[in-house]
Amino acid sequence: MWKGSEWRNWLLFYGVPCMIDIVPNRYLRHFGLLSKAIFLLTRDVITEETLQIADRTLNEYVNLFQEVYGPQNMRFNVHILTHLVQCVRNWGPLWAHSTFPFESWNGRLAKKMSSPKGAIDQIVMRYLMHSLISSIPGNEQISDNVKEIIELQIIGSSMKDTVVVDNAYFFGQAVHRDATAVEVALLEESGYGNYNNLIEFTQVKVRGLECRSSRYRQDIESHNCFIYTKDDYFAVVDSIVILSDGVNQIGGVFLTVFEVGDAVLGVDHLVPIVNSDEKAFEVINNVKNVAIKGKIRDLWYISPMHNQCEID
Repeated sequence: MWKGSEWRNWLLFYGVPCMIDIVPNRYLRHFGLLSKAIFLLTRDVITEETLQIADRTLNEYVNLFQEVYGPQNMRFNVHILTHLVQCVRNWGPLWAHSTFPFESWNGRLAKKMSSPKGAIDQIVMRYLMHSLISSIPGNEQISDNVKEIIELQIIGSSMKDTVVVDNAYFFGQAVHRDATAVEVALLEESGYGNYNNLIEFTQVKVRGLECRSSRYRQDIESHNCFIYTKDDYFAVVDSIVILSDGVNQIGGVFLTVFEVGDAVLGVDHLVPIVNSDEKAFEVINNVKNVAIKGKIRDLWYISPMHNQCEID
Protein backbone atom coordinates (compact mmCIF):
# COMPACT_ATOMS: atom_id res chain seq x y z
CA MET A 1 0.00 0.00 0.00
CA TRP A 2 1.47 3.36 -1.04
CA LYS A 3 1.69 6.32 1.29
CA GLY A 4 0.13 9.64 0.30
CA SER A 5 3.55 11.10 -0.49
CA GLU A 6 4.26 8.18 -2.84
CA TRP A 7 1.02 8.79 -4.72
CA ARG A 8 1.98 12.48 -4.95
CA ASN A 9 5.40 11.62 -6.40
CA TRP A 10 3.80 9.21 -8.87
CA LEU A 11 1.42 11.94 -10.04
CA LEU A 12 4.03 14.69 -10.29
CA PHE A 13 7.22 12.95 -11.40
CA TYR A 14 7.08 9.26 -12.24
CA GLY A 15 3.67 8.44 -13.66
CA VAL A 16 3.91 10.05 -17.09
CA PRO A 17 7.38 8.76 -18.11
CA CYS A 18 6.78 5.32 -16.60
CA MET A 19 3.58 4.79 -18.59
CA ILE A 20 4.94 5.90 -21.98
CA ASP A 21 4.53 3.02 -24.50
CA ILE A 22 2.38 1.18 -21.95
CA VAL A 23 -0.71 3.38 -21.66
CA PRO A 24 -2.19 4.83 -24.89
CA ASN A 25 -1.29 8.48 -25.42
CA ARG A 26 -4.94 9.52 -25.22
CA TYR A 27 -5.07 8.47 -21.56
CA LEU A 28 -1.53 9.54 -20.78
CA ARG A 29 -2.01 13.07 -22.10
CA HIS A 30 -5.17 13.33 -20.01
CA PHE A 31 -3.29 12.16 -16.91
CA GLY A 32 -0.57 14.69 -17.75
CA LEU A 33 -3.07 17.55 -17.46
CA LEU A 34 -3.69 16.63 -13.83
CA SER A 35 0.05 16.27 -13.17
CA LYS A 36 0.75 19.70 -14.65
CA ALA A 37 -2.03 21.45 -12.72
CA ILE A 38 -1.23 19.92 -9.34
CA PHE A 39 2.47 20.74 -9.78
CA LEU A 40 1.55 24.40 -10.35
CA LEU A 41 -0.71 24.46 -7.28
CA THR A 42 1.94 22.98 -4.97
CA ARG A 43 4.77 25.38 -5.76
CA ASP A 44 6.42 27.70 -3.23
CA VAL A 45 5.38 30.83 -5.12
CA ILE A 46 2.12 30.94 -7.03
CA THR A 47 1.22 34.01 -9.11
CA GLU A 48 -2.15 34.95 -10.55
CA GLU A 49 -0.87 33.90 -13.96
CA THR A 50 0.01 30.48 -12.53
CA LEU A 51 -3.48 30.16 -11.06
CA GLN A 52 -5.07 30.96 -14.41
CA ILE A 53 -2.95 28.34 -16.19
CA ALA A 54 -3.82 25.75 -13.52
CA ASP A 55 -7.52 26.66 -13.77
CA ARG A 56 -7.58 26.20 -17.56
CA THR A 57 -5.65 22.93 -17.25
CA LEU A 58 -7.97 21.48 -14.60
CA ASN A 59 -11.08 22.50 -16.52
CA GLU A 60 -9.67 20.82 -19.63
CA TYR A 61 -8.98 17.69 -17.56
CA VAL A 62 -12.53 17.61 -16.18
CA ASN A 63 -14.15 18.39 -19.54
CA LEU A 64 -12.24 15.54 -21.21
CA PHE A 65 -12.86 13.08 -18.38
CA GLN A 66 -16.31 12.02 -19.61
CA GLU A 67 -15.04 11.64 -23.16
CA VAL A 68 -12.07 9.52 -22.05
CA TYR A 69 -13.65 7.40 -19.29
CA GLY A 70 -17.39 7.63 -19.91
CA PRO A 71 -20.23 9.43 -18.05
CA GLN A 72 -20.58 6.61 -15.52
CA ASN A 73 -17.21 7.63 -14.05
CA MET A 74 -17.97 11.36 -13.74
CA ARG A 75 -18.13 11.30 -9.94
CA PHE A 76 -18.12 14.11 -7.40
CA ASN A 77 -14.37 13.79 -6.78
CA VAL A 78 -13.81 14.70 -10.43
CA HIS A 79 -16.05 17.77 -10.20
CA ILE A 80 -14.37 19.16 -7.08
CA LEU A 81 -11.10 19.49 -9.00
CA THR A 82 -12.64 22.58 -10.60
CA HIS A 83 -12.67 24.24 -7.15
CA LEU A 84 -8.98 23.64 -6.37
CA VAL A 85 -7.76 26.93 -7.83
CA GLN A 86 -10.20 28.94 -5.72
CA CYS A 87 -9.06 26.99 -2.64
CA VAL A 88 -5.46 27.98 -3.40
CA ARG A 89 -6.52 31.61 -3.90
CA ASN A 90 -8.20 31.57 -0.50
CA TRP A 91 -5.78 29.49 1.56
CA GLY A 92 -2.47 29.23 -0.28
CA PRO A 93 -0.67 26.31 -1.98
CA LEU A 94 -2.13 22.84 -1.59
CA TRP A 95 0.70 21.74 0.70
CA ALA A 96 -0.21 24.55 3.15
CA HIS A 97 -3.52 22.87 4.02
CA SER A 98 -2.71 19.25 3.24
CA THR A 99 -2.89 16.83 6.15
CA PHE A 100 0.29 14.97 5.18
CA PRO A 101 2.84 17.53 6.50
CA PHE A 102 0.88 17.82 9.74
CA GLU A 103 0.84 14.05 10.17
CA SER A 104 4.57 13.87 9.46
CA TRP A 105 5.36 16.60 11.98
CA ASN A 106 3.11 14.91 14.54
CA GLY A 107 5.34 11.87 14.19
CA ARG A 108 8.46 13.97 14.73
CA LEU A 109 6.97 15.70 17.75
CA ALA A 110 5.88 12.39 19.27
CA LYS A 111 9.50 11.24 19.21
CA LYS A 112 10.40 14.14 21.49
CA MET A 113 8.34 12.63 24.33
CA SER A 114 9.92 10.15 26.72
CA SER A 115 6.97 9.75 29.14
CA PRO A 116 3.27 10.71 29.33
CA LYS A 117 3.87 13.09 32.25
CA GLY A 118 4.43 16.69 31.16
CA ALA A 119 4.25 15.76 27.47
CA ILE A 120 3.66 19.33 26.30
CA ASP A 121 6.64 20.68 28.25
CA GLN A 122 8.86 17.90 26.89
CA ILE A 123 7.91 18.66 23.29
CA VAL A 124 8.37 22.42 23.63
CA MET A 125 11.70 22.17 25.45
CA ARG A 126 13.23 19.60 23.10
CA TYR A 127 12.01 21.38 19.99
CA LEU A 128 13.49 24.68 21.18
CA MET A 129 16.76 22.98 22.12
CA HIS A 130 16.98 21.33 18.70
CA SER A 131 16.31 24.68 16.99
CA LEU A 132 18.97 26.39 19.11
CA ILE A 133 21.60 23.75 18.41
CA SER A 134 20.85 23.80 14.68
CA SER A 135 21.43 27.57 14.57
CA ILE A 136 24.79 27.53 16.36
CA PRO A 137 27.20 26.82 13.45
CA GLY A 138 26.52 30.15 11.75
CA ASN A 139 25.93 32.25 14.87
CA GLU A 140 28.87 34.65 15.22
CA GLN A 141 27.72 35.72 18.70
CA ILE A 142 28.44 32.28 20.14
CA SER A 143 32.03 31.67 21.19
CA ASP A 144 34.23 29.01 19.65
CA ASN A 145 34.53 27.33 23.06
CA VAL A 146 30.77 26.84 23.30
CA LYS A 147 30.65 25.55 19.72
CA GLU A 148 33.41 23.07 20.49
CA ILE A 149 31.63 21.78 23.60
CA ILE A 150 28.40 21.25 21.68
CA GLU A 151 30.31 19.64 18.83
CA LEU A 152 32.03 17.12 21.09
CA GLN A 153 29.29 16.40 23.63
CA ILE A 154 26.00 16.82 21.78
CA ILE A 155 26.30 16.69 18.03
CA GLY A 156 29.33 14.47 17.67
CA SER A 157 30.23 15.83 14.25
CA SER A 158 32.32 18.74 13.08
CA MET A 159 30.67 22.15 13.34
CA LYS A 160 33.85 24.14 13.25
CA ASP A 161 34.17 23.53 9.50
CA THR A 162 30.90 25.36 8.80
CA VAL A 163 31.48 28.65 6.99
CA VAL A 164 28.78 31.26 6.31
CA VAL A 165 29.04 33.31 3.10
CA ASP A 166 26.21 35.13 1.30
CA ASN A 167 23.74 33.80 3.91
CA ALA A 168 24.62 30.24 2.88
CA TYR A 169 26.13 27.58 5.16
CA PHE A 170 29.04 25.66 3.63
CA PHE A 171 30.06 22.46 5.40
CA GLY A 172 31.60 19.06 4.97
CA GLN A 173 35.31 18.47 4.47
CA ALA A 174 36.96 21.74 3.37
CA VAL A 175 39.75 21.44 0.79
CA HIS A 176 42.01 24.33 -0.23
CA ARG A 177 43.01 23.83 -3.85
CA ASP A 178 43.86 25.64 -7.06
CA ALA A 179 41.15 26.18 -9.63
CA THR A 180 41.40 23.98 -12.70
CA ALA A 181 41.91 25.51 -16.14
CA VAL A 182 38.23 24.99 -16.92
CA GLU A 183 37.18 26.62 -13.64
CA VAL A 184 39.47 29.60 -14.25
CA ALA A 185 37.88 30.12 -17.67
CA LEU A 186 34.38 29.89 -16.19
CA LEU A 187 35.22 32.42 -13.46
CA GLU A 188 36.64 34.87 -15.99
CA GLU A 189 33.57 34.44 -18.17
CA SER A 190 31.34 35.14 -15.13
CA GLY A 191 33.28 38.24 -14.09
CA TYR A 192 35.08 36.66 -11.13
CA GLY A 193 38.50 36.18 -12.70
CA ASN A 194 40.27 37.87 -9.78
CA TYR A 195 38.75 35.45 -7.24
CA ASN A 196 41.64 32.97 -7.32
CA ASN A 197 41.59 31.64 -3.74
CA LEU A 198 39.34 28.58 -3.64
CA ILE A 199 38.01 26.38 -0.83
CA GLU A 200 35.88 23.41 -1.84
CA PHE A 201 33.12 21.91 0.33
CA THR A 202 30.85 18.93 -0.18
CA GLN A 203 27.59 20.46 1.07
CA VAL A 204 25.82 23.81 1.27
CA LYS A 205 22.55 24.99 2.77
CA VAL A 206 20.92 28.15 1.39
CA ARG A 207 17.39 29.43 2.14
CA GLY A 208 16.66 26.09 3.82
CA LEU A 209 17.68 24.21 0.67
CA GLU A 210 20.43 21.62 1.17
CA CYS A 211 22.57 20.77 -1.83
CA ARG A 212 25.54 18.40 -2.19
CA SER A 213 28.20 18.05 -4.83
CA SER A 214 28.47 14.94 -6.99
CA ARG A 215 31.74 14.19 -5.17
CA TYR A 216 29.88 13.70 -1.88
CA ARG A 217 29.09 10.09 -2.82
CA GLN A 218 29.82 7.79 -5.72
CA ASP A 219 26.14 6.96 -6.11
CA ILE A 220 25.12 10.39 -7.36
CA GLU A 221 21.71 9.24 -8.59
CA SER A 222 20.34 9.07 -5.05
CA HIS A 223 21.04 12.45 -3.50
CA ASN A 224 20.46 16.14 -4.04
CA CYS A 225 23.29 17.17 -6.33
CA PHE A 226 20.84 18.03 -9.13
CA ILE A 227 19.58 21.61 -9.22
CA TYR A 228 17.35 24.05 -11.07
CA THR A 229 18.66 27.62 -11.33
CA LYS A 230 17.00 31.02 -11.38
CA ASP A 231 18.08 31.24 -15.02
CA ASP A 232 15.78 28.28 -15.72
CA TYR A 233 18.22 25.49 -16.52
CA PHE A 234 19.05 22.15 -14.93
CA ALA A 235 22.52 21.02 -13.85
CA VAL A 236 24.49 18.66 -11.66
CA VAL A 237 26.72 20.25 -9.02
CA ASP A 238 30.34 19.26 -9.67
CA SER A 239 31.79 21.24 -6.77
CA ILE A 240 30.70 23.69 -4.08
CA VAL A 241 33.18 26.48 -3.41
CA ILE A 242 33.95 29.67 -1.56
CA LEU A 243 36.08 32.05 -3.61
CA SER A 244 38.10 35.02 -2.40
CA ASP A 245 39.99 37.89 -4.02
CA GLY A 246 41.87 38.57 -0.78
CA VAL A 247 39.21 40.97 0.53
CA ASN A 248 35.78 39.75 -0.52
CA GLN A 249 34.27 36.27 -0.55
CA ILE A 250 31.56 34.73 -2.69
CA GLY A 251 29.93 31.33 -2.55
CA GLY A 252 29.20 29.43 -5.71
CA VAL A 253 28.91 26.15 -7.56
CA PHE A 254 30.64 24.72 -10.62
CA LEU A 255 28.12 22.86 -12.74
CA THR A 256 27.61 20.50 -15.62
CA VAL A 257 24.58 21.84 -17.47
CA PHE A 258 21.88 19.53 -18.82
CA GLU A 259 20.54 20.21 -22.28
CA VAL A 260 16.90 19.15 -22.22
CA GLY A 261 14.25 18.34 -24.79
CA ASP A 262 10.61 19.35 -25.05
CA ALA A 263 8.20 18.80 -22.19
CA VAL A 264 6.93 15.24 -21.95
CA LEU A 265 3.39 15.05 -23.38
CA GLY A 266 2.74 18.68 -22.45
CA VAL A 267 3.75 18.26 -18.78
CA ASP A 268 5.86 21.42 -18.64
CA HIS A 269 7.88 20.60 -15.51
CA LEU A 270 9.06 17.21 -16.78
CA VAL A 271 11.68 17.11 -19.54
CA PRO A 272 14.09 14.54 -21.03
CA ILE A 273 17.86 15.08 -20.81
CA VAL A 274 19.51 14.99 -24.23
CA ASN A 275 23.07 16.14 -23.47
CA SER A 276 25.35 17.14 -20.57
CA ASP A 277 28.58 18.61 -21.92
CA GLU A 278 28.42 22.32 -21.08
CA LYS A 279 30.09 23.65 -17.92
CA ALA A 280 29.01 26.72 -15.92
CA PHE A 281 29.57 28.68 -12.71
CA GLU A 282 26.76 30.18 -10.64
CA VAL A 283 26.80 32.19 -7.43
CA ILE A 284 25.12 30.25 -4.67
CA ASN A 285 22.06 32.48 -4.44
CA ASN A 286 21.23 31.72 -8.07
CA VAL A 287 20.35 28.14 -7.11
CA LYS A 288 16.56 28.07 -7.16
CA ASN A 289 15.75 24.52 -6.11
CA VAL A 290 16.94 20.94 -6.13
CA ALA A 291 15.77 18.72 -8.97
CA ILE A 292 14.71 15.10 -9.21
CA LYS A 293 16.35 13.00 -11.94
CA GLY A 294 15.53 9.46 -12.94
CA LYS A 295 16.14 6.94 -15.69
CA ILE A 296 13.16 5.16 -17.19
CA ARG A 297 14.08 2.56 -19.77
CA ASP A 298 16.71 4.26 -21.94
CA LEU A 299 15.93 7.91 -21.18
CA TRP A 300 16.86 10.23 -18.33
CA TYR A 301 14.18 12.67 -17.15
CA ILE A 302 14.49 15.65 -14.82
CA SER A 303 12.10 17.99 -13.02
CA PRO A 304 12.47 20.75 -10.43
CA MET A 305 11.05 19.88 -7.04
CA HIS A 306 7.68 21.55 -6.64
CA ASN A 307 8.50 23.17 -3.29
CA GLN A 308 10.86 23.08 -0.32
CA CYS A 309 8.16 22.84 2.33
CA GLU A 310 6.74 19.33 2.11
CA ILE A 311 8.45 16.60 4.08
CA ASP A 312 7.96 12.86 3.65
